Amino acid sequence: MGKRAIEMRRNKGLPRKLVGLTFDGPDVPGESCLVLKDDVPVGHVTSVLWSPTLNTYIALAYVHGDDAHKGAQVTVKCRNGARVTVPVRGHAFFDPENKRQEV
Repeated sequence: MGKRAIEMRRNKGLPRKLVGLTFDGPDVPGESCLVLKDDVPVGHVTSVLWSPTLNTYIALAYVHGDDAHKGAQVTVKCRNGARVTVPVRGHAFFDPENKRQEV
């Protein structure tokens, strides 16, 4: 790839970004489930697992760059047909203040 092509790609930005999502209710998506914004697909779920530390399901998903900011609301279409609206979280689930060690 030439220098000009790399520069053009850098200026354009990424169309999708990796974000974190949490699910508290009974409907939890699986991998590859669609992420929707106003009923338009803007991404997909890449992985889902139970977090015993957070006591909830957490997921990583690619979403459109405009919806990748913390607090943005996106809807995930689960395999059972349910649609769950959740806020976008940071893409890393960790304890930045190290409070877990204080327990």
